[in-house]
Amino acid sequence: MKFSICSFCKHFVTRLFYHTSFALFSFLIFSCNSVEIGPKASFDKTLYDFGNVKADEEVSVIFKVTNVGDKPLHIKKIKSNCGCTVPKPFQGQLEPNQSHEILVDIDPYTLGAFNSSLIVIFDDKNKIPPKTLRITGVFDYLSLLE
Repeated sequence: MKFSICSFCKHFVTRLFYHTSFALFSFLIFSCNSVEIGPKASFDKTLYDFGNVKADEEVSVIFKVTNVGDKPLHIKKIKSNCGCTVPKPFQGQLEPNQSHEILVDIDPYTLGAFNSSLIVIFDDKNKIPPKTLRITGVFDYLSLLE
């Protein structure tokens, strides 16, 4: 006895296979494009070296932070490790693709070389680790004798 499939059944199974394959492929393509990454901080620099600076010169630097994620980024606090590095206070939220400039003034009361750090602290909800920004340079006190 020979087994045969009727043409209707063959057509039905073939169409079912193609439609299921198309639906699965479409689901995979669209689900890959909608992956959420949450908030993500990107800095234009994490180290700034002033080099030699005259001792009586006031200097400052700007660090730019951008939220490159797809959810709001909450900055809880910006703190310094010493009194010579004074960041402009900021506490707030950056929407996706929004940037903020962190202005930092350096007070030249230290003698010679300095190596200061800022720590940018984000909210605890998204578990983003703190980011350390470094500032280095040398205050040249011999320039006062000129």
